[in-house]
Amino acid sequence: MQEPIHEVDSYLLVYLDERAASLPPFVLTSLCQLFARITKLGWNDYDSDNNAFPFREPLFSILKYAEKNSDKGPLAVQLLAQLVSDINSSAGFDSLIKQRKTATIFRDEHLFDIFKLSTSVLQKTVSGGTSPRQLSTVNGLLQLSLNCLSFDFVGSVCDETSEDNATVQVPTSWRIGRVLPLSVENKECCIIGMVACQLTFSIRFLEKASASSLLVSALRLHP
Repeated sequence: MQEPIHEVDSYLLVYLDERAASLPPFVLTSLCQLFARITKLGWNDYDSDNNAFPFREPLFSILKYAEKNSDKGPLAVQLLAQLVSDINSSAGFDSLIKQRKTATIFRDEHLFDIFKLSTSVLQKTVSGGTSPRQLSTVNGLLQLSLNCLSFDFVGSVCDETSEDNATVQVPTSWRIGRVLPLSVENKECCIIGMVACQLTFSIRFLEKASASSLLVSALRLHP
C-alpha cells in the first residue's frame, strides 16, 4: 500500500469536510476530482497488516452522509458523482486492463447501491415540494444518477474521444424494479426513464433547472 498517498486521500476528506462551505465552486470541484482520482488509482491496494483495502473505506462514510441528506449531503453526493465518473474513465491508468479491473469491482460491489441511494434521496427531497435552494441538491443527485446509468457496464466504450454513448447498458439484475408493485420501486423506475431520456438527448443541451423540473414531475406520477 502507498502510505503517503493514502494520507493525502484522508487529508483531502478532512479538509473538504471542514472547508467545503467556504470554498469557491471551482476549487471544490477540483478537490473532489483529486480525491476521486487518488481513490481510483489506489482502489486495489491491499493492506495485509490490517486485512483491508484502505482506499475503499471512505466510500462507506460518504454514503452515510449522502443518505442522511444533511448539510454535508451535497458534498457527499458530489464526491460520489465524481468517483463514479472517474472510475468509468481510463485517465490515470497506464493500461486499459487495470481500469477495467477497477471498474468491474466497483460496478459489482458498489454501483447499484450508489444508484439506489441517489434515487431514494431524490424521492425524499422532492416529495414535499422543491424550493430554489433545493434545486442544486436535486441537480447533484440527478448528476449522480446520470453517472451511474452512463457507466460502461460491459467495457465497450474504449475510445473516450468518440461521441457520447447514448445506450443505457442497465444490467439485468438492475431491472427487477420493473416487475415490482407500484410503490417506491415504481418511482425509481420513473427516475430511470427520465435519466435515460437525458442520456439519449444529452444532458448538456438542457438547462439544469429544466432537468430538475422533469424529474420532479416524474416522481409525482404516483404520490
